[in-house]
Formats: sequence, C-alpha cells, structure tokens
Amino acid sequence: MMLNRAAMGRACSAPDSDLKVRIRRTNHLALQDSGCNVTLIPDTISADFVIRLTLESCTAVNGTKIPILGWVSIPARISDVPVKICGLVTAHVTEIMLANQFMRYYEMNWNFAAGEITF
Repeated sequence: MMLNRAAMGRACSAPDSDLKVRIRRTNHLALQDSGCNVTLIPDTISADFVIRLTLESCTAVNGTKIPILGWVSIPARISDVPVKICGLVTAHVTEIMLANQFMRYYEMNWNFAAGEITF
C-alpha cells in the first residue's frame, strides 16, 4: 500500500511525519517517530478501550519521566489497511506517537523526497 502526502496529513496542514489514522469512525493524526522505542497513545483516544496494567516506564529524550496509565491495543485503519496500534497510554501526548517497532512490524518504507510511505 502506498500513501501519498494527502494520506499522510498534508490535507490537514500537518507535517509529513503525521499519518491519518481512523479509529472507530474518527480520524486522528499519528506522528511517526523513528527515534521512539515504544508507541505512546493519548488517554483521550484510548478511553473507550481496555487499558491494561503495565510495569513499563517511559522517559522523554530530555530525561523527564512520562507518567504511564497502562497499555492498550487499538484496532485502526491507515487508508484502507487494517492495523493494530499497541502502546503505552499517557495524558502527556496529544496525538498517537508511532514508534519504530510499529514501523518495523508493518514493514513501512518512508520516502522523504517523494513524501510517500509504503507498507
């Protein structure tokens, strides 16, 4: 599947690192963060799903501890492709942050020059 700039959020004036993700008939933006080791999901998006207890912790690049509320698995769609977004839930992010593990699992290739993602 190839996603062009519109599917990546360009139509919403979002940067090329954002993907449009559909969760339960609602569109959200998800930031692709290849430097992030774990996917982070806002508590506002995960509120309708079962949040499981986790002992995992998370630290921002500046050394600040990020409070974690739990772990969640959310069925979603990117374009017409069904995906499962699994990650840590926190109130300290405002959009889904897709980690490198997500990109590896779905074998995503990001062509920066063309502004396209394939997976």
